[in-house]
Amino acid sequence: MKSLPLPDGAPKDPDGVGLPVTGEAGTVILIHFDLWHRAFPNHTDRERFMFKFQFTRLDEPTEPTWSKKESEIPLGELSEHPNAPIWREMWRWLAAEPEKFSPGDASALGEELESGSEEVRLPVAYALGGLGDAGRAILKAGLHSERDEVRRASAYGLSAAGASAVGDLVGALKSESDRTRGYAVFALGDLGAKAESAVPALAALAQDPSEFVRRPLADALGQIRSQPSVSVPALTKLLQDADDQTRFNAAYGLAKFREDATAAIPALVNALEDSNRYVRGHATIALEQIGTPDALKALLKHYQTTRWCPLTTKESSF
Repeated sequence: MKSLPLPDGAPKDPDGVGLPVTGEAGTVILIHFDLWHRAFPNHTDRERFMFKFQFTRLDEPTEPTWSKKESEIPLGELSEHPNAPIWREMWRWLAAEPEKFSPGDASALGEELESGSEEVRLPVAYALGGLGDAGRAILKAGLHSERDEVRRASAYGLSAAGASAVGDLVGALKSESDRTRGYAVFALGDLGAKAESAVPALAALAQDPSEFVRRPLADALGQIRSQPSVSVPALTKLLQDADDQTRFNAAYGLAKFREDATAAIPALVNALEDSNRYVRGHATIALEQIGTPDALKALLKHYQTTRWCPLTTKESSF
């Protein structure tokens, strides 16, 4: 990551690679969880505290959540910006609109997909996803590229291609490359309910030897949220995975199934004692979302035994 230009007088990252986020007392900062983030040194003589709240969407958008008056994202003078295909796809997804395909020179874009620059490669992948069969064929080949960055970008493009890409992605689940399998799993999850037919093939990967496959798998099954008789047992198995991130993705995946995940209650109760705090927290959310008397009883018992009193200290024990 390159150093970012900062205003005069702004606090600086001692390593020169990050962007400090500061504000007056009481400031709330909203960031995407997947952005690389960390604490900065405390340069004051005062104690510093941070409260972190994690928000996760449990349902795919079904309609715009804003007063949507335009049929397309109003980019104005930015309509020809290289990132415009990405912005249009984000708008389409948030507005729960169907895919839109347009004519274009897929072969020329295919050459750019091999670019060494992600700033070029990623928008091109989204543009290819909007070109129908011709663009999808290039992205399918890119998913099996020897270059990991091309595989990754192709997965994003195939997600933008919509339901027509499901067959290509399911085929990629059989690849010998765990990177190709993992990116295919990610793209199927990104398609949500459109990838319903892929659930059996996805669930079969719960024992995949690669964490790179199992991590997005635990997320994908919840995002697709279909066939609970197949998905919930797979997620329950992933909830007991050796990999921390796979486990906490699985807990959130089960939360999305709500009452259809009742069979996972015993595993979620066990997860309340997990060594990873995120797994423990996500398991509480899953039990809350399941919402049955047994789930809520287990959750209440957990909270009763994990109460913390901030007033009790070694100096004042009462």
